[in-house]
Formats: sequence, C-alpha cells, structure tokens
Amino acid sequence: MNNRKQNSFGTIVCLLLIILASIGLASAQPPVKEKPTAREKIPTGPPACTSDDKVEVTHLVLNPTQARVGQSVTSTMTIKNKCPNGTADIDVPWKLYVDDQTIRTGTAKISAGGSASVSGPWAAVAGSHRFYGAADLKNEKVTSNNILPDVIINVPQSSVVTKGKDSGGQPQMETQVLDYQKAKDAGAQFSDGVKSVVGCQAYQIDPAYRPGIYAGNSVAFELDCAGGFGLTGAKGDPEAFINFTLKHGWKIKLVETSQPDKTYCNGNATWQWMTRPKERPDEKSDNPYMQMHLVAEGSQCQFRVVKVTIEGPVGTNPYHN
Repeated sequence: MNNRKQNSFGTIVCLLLIILASIGLASAQPPVKEKPTAREKIPTGPPACTSDDKVEVTHLVLNPTQARVGQSVTSTMTIKNKCPNGTADIDVPWKLYVDDQTIRTGTAKISAGGSASVSGPWAAVAGSHRFYGAADLKNEKVTSNNILPDVIINVPQSSVVTKGKDSGGQPQMETQVLDYQKAKDAGAQFSDGVKSVVGCQAYQIDPAYRPGIYAGNSVAFELDCAGGFGLTGAKGDPEAFINFTLKHGWKIKLVETSQPDKTYCNGNATWQWMTRPKERPDEKSDNPYMQMHLVAEGSQCQFRVVKVTIEGPVGTNPYHN
C-alpha cells in the first residue's frame, strides 16, 4: 500500500516538473512581431516622375559669339525638368559638342519644374564651327525636345597686315564668313521671290538650319519640284541681305557659289546671277545684297549655296554700329 502511494506521488512530481519546464521554455522565446501593413510604412520621399517626356533643352548660347584663333569659347546649355511639381529630382545625362566632337559631358540633378545650366570650354581654331548639345534620360535618344538647332561660329584667320612703318599705319585686318542670322538681327531682309509655283517649293535658307549640307556658307537658295507634282516647274528670283551694309570699314573680299551635294538635284534645272555682290579689288563693297534666278522644269530642282568672305579691322563688329 505504501509503495503505491509513493509511486503515485512520484508520478505527480514528474508531471509537475514537466509542466514547469514547458512554461519556462515558452517564456524564454522572444515575442513574434507582426509585419507592418502598407498603411504603417513610412514614406521614403516624393514619388518618381512617370512622364515619358521628362526633359527639354531650352537654350544653347556661346560666349563670346565672335572669337579669334586661340580664344576660349564657352558653350552653355540650359536643361529643363518637365516633370510635375511634387515628383522626385531626376539625374539628366548631357553632352556638349563642337563639329561632332564631345567637348564636355556630365549629369545634372534637376528638381521638378526646375532648370540647370551646364557649360564646356573650347579653344577656337580658324573656320566655321557648329555647336550643339543633347540631354536625355535613357540611351541618348534624341528628340525635338532634347536637342536644338546648331549654333554656328565663324573664327577668322587673321590677315598678315600689321601696324607699323611698312603698313602705313593701317590697322590689323581679319576675315570671316558673312553670317545670315547676325545680318538678319542687324536688319537685313530676305525674300523667296517666287514667280510661279505649281507643286513646287522655293525658298532662301539660313545655312544653320541644314548644317549637314550648308554649313560654313552665308545663304542657300532652293527651288524644288522633285516631289513629282511640279508638272510645269517653277521660276524664282530669291534675294538675300536686302537693305543691309557692313559696318566699321568691313568689305566683301570673296564671293563663292557651289552645289555641295550634286546628287540631290539633277536634270533640267538652271540658275544665274541677277545681282552679284562686288568683290574685285577695285570694286570692294560693303553691300552684300544679292539676287539669283532659278528655274526648275517638270519634277527637277535647283539649289546653290553662296559663301561671302568679308574683311575688316580686328576687334570691330561688321553688323552693328
């Protein structure tokens, strides 16, 4: 009888020990944390811009706009962030070019609705040079928003004329190409001068708008019936540099006419000068006015570019008083 009581008492003690051990293990485990819901998450910043059209190049300017050989020219491009207010800043890759050569590249951080200006230097060399820039967010994709028309600069090659006894005290002279846009800004006028057009296009063009063909020239004249609809062809007498004269003693040194891409126009199309600027040594003029007569038959076309080299005292402006 005593053995049975002892066994029962031992069993009860063992069960109590097991229960107490289980309670101790349970209390030793760290509490399980519940995952925070989406509403409980703390915002990390403004939302990203989801617009497909995020940036725009708004300006490209040069300083100075007229340079001498060896002078530093700074190209400055302004980039605008077109994303709506309240969206996150964006990093915009950009590049600045001169004649298809990269002069500077980088990345600009721009806030929503804001703008940033980026610059790059270039050491001027003689000749006509085109500046442009591009900004994009992915793969340098070029669109009408992130690239502007080229800005052209003409760096003159100074003539070998210096002050001194042998030069009779004459000022040092330099040459440059007559610039369409600078002359227009100074008051020069231009006219397409179309006489008859049936399914044709006729115009005079600033070479800066077609730098691939017309770069380095003063003006381009076109009469185009190549679309196939010009059944009777067309005639035009376009004019350039109307009511404009060079300033500060600048004169016309040379007038050159060419057709850079002869495969573009062919067939029965002709041209001739009506008024050509004077360039001979005894007739040097400050008046670059010109008029050309163009004729295109059927579905043909005709175009010519004119390069006017002017010469004047170093450091003076041939366009403005």
